[in-house]
Amino acid sequence: MKIIKMLGLAAVAAAALMAFVGAGVASASHDTVLCKKNVHPCRGADVYGQGTQIHAELATGHATLKAGFANITCESSTVAGDTQSTTTPKGAIDVLKFEKCNATVNVLNNGSLQIHHTSGNKGNLVVEGTEVEVAIGSTSCVYGGKITTGLTVTGGSPASMVANEASIPKLAGGFLCASPAKWTAHYKITQPNPLHISTETEGH
Repeated sequence: MKIIKMLGLAAVAAAALMAFVGAGVASASHDTVLCKKNVHPCRGADVYGQGTQIHAELATGHATLKAGFANITCESSTVAGDTQSTTTPKGAIDVLKFEKCNATVNVLNNGSLQIHHTSGNKGNLVVEGTEVEVAIGSTSCVYGGKITTGLTVTGGSPASMVANEASIPKLAGGFLCASPAKWTAHYKITQPNPLHISTETEGH
């Protein structure tokens, strides 16, 4: 009886170990992809490949930067660029515009953008290398660098990009410049449309 019980316990332990290992392998074998359909995983012809152009325009309200000395608002903004990879999509931002603003806004460096799937049809955005100068009168501030929080993308027809008081590091400027500034904006992704945020299993 003792031998039978020991064999039974060993079998249970082995099954539990296999399940744990299997789960670990599965969780490590998925990459973020941009998809034509709201399916998980996304495969084959449904995956938007390298070189896909992403074009987004300000959808509602204003783009607002709370810069400490002033709230900088713009009525028009455009973000565009081509993806340079298929999995974990990333690419240089080719177009970055802020227009009809209540201050002088100069884009010094466009930077780059990367998308990471989080859950369902959503993902987080990581922006690197962007530099934007804002100025009113004699007060000037430069913001940008690496932005990792407060930027999200939601798939759909069309998809959307939202900055919800995203923290933007201060790169230059005096004590009047907030550090960090807070950026709020709601963009509509006009190309590609539809656009969904999904995953792809390696080897498929």
